[in-house]
Amino acid sequence: CREQLSSQSFLLPLTDITPAAVPPFTYVRAISFGESTFTVNSIMEGRRGQSCISGEVMIPLLVTFTDANSNGFTARSSITFTHTFSLRLPQDSVEPYTIRCRAAFRSSTGRFINDTTVSVLGCIVLIAKVVVNVDLLVPSYGYCVYPECTGCGDICTAFLDLPLFP
Repeated sequence: CREQLSSQSFLLPLTDITPAAVPPFTYVRAISFGESTFTVNSIMEGRRGQSCISGEVMIPLLVTFTDANSNGFTARSSITFTHTFSLRLPQDSVEPYTIRCRAAFRSSTGRFINDTTVSVLGCIVLIAKVVVNVDLLVPSYGYCVYPECTGCGDICTAFLDLPLFP
């Protein structure tokens, strides 16, 4: 399923700040940078064949900022939060399954709290899926469409309207 989370607030501790950067810093933007991870904490059976999967989502970020001399720099950070999905899991079988979650983050609103911490407001897109090895041939014309998650929140216009595939 696909879920969109808009106006999410995070405190980002920054690492890998270039020593040449001269405070005070001005926040420019933060974007997802690298592979996100999802660690399953619990799986509970739900109704109508759905299961509630709860876990920790971690998204690595690249934060862009300017220094007192208007020079541009980047630093690294990450956000981690707990999220719950409702997915249909396969019945017991010999072939095991895994649950994967891809995540993207964008923010252009934020401010430095101190020289190594930024407070940001951003948008997140999550795509959760159950992965199992199967022999299946499905003809597809164009891009596959991910169904909406039940109870999805508001839409963060420009970022969330981007196509899922380049």
